[in-house]
Amino acid sequence: QVIEYFFVRAQNYYFLEELKSIDMNNVLITMKLRKILANYKKVTNEREALKLVLKRAIDIPKFKTWINSNSEHFDIYCRSQGYKIDLSKEDKKIISNIVERVYGYRCSIAHAKGDVEEYIAIPNISRKIIAAEIPLVKYLAYEVIKNCSEI
Repeated sequence: QVIEYFFVRAQNYYFLEELKSIDMNNVLITMKLRKILANYKKVTNEREALKLVLKRAIDIPKFKTWINSNSEHFDIYCRSQGYKIDLSKEDKKIISNIVERVYGYRCSIAHAKGDVEEYIAIPNISRKIIAAEIPLVKYLAYEVIKNCSEI
């Protein structure tokens, strides 16, 4: 939820950056504005909003250093069977890997709810796997708060 707090802010920054690309003296403003609005609509879903926030917040060289500084982190996040983060890829792809990992686990937990009044939520993944994600989520949340907050 810490990271989700910044979704709307990141979407708004994206929109404003897109608007800056319009030459107001150009006759084709309406066409460009339509394109910008269409692109903005694409980034309003949760997964794309998460990507916008992480693009803004995560310094990839620093993230690589954090992962590589702990062999357990590297094994869990880069050698896992499921949502592998491939540090050899370009920055944009690394962000996409992180987004898929975080969003995938988030959905596994958040959508494990039942439709009964009293229930016990049982995620589709084990407690051990969820616990292993905590250092990554803490790291990301800290970087998001630090780099996306306006003081």
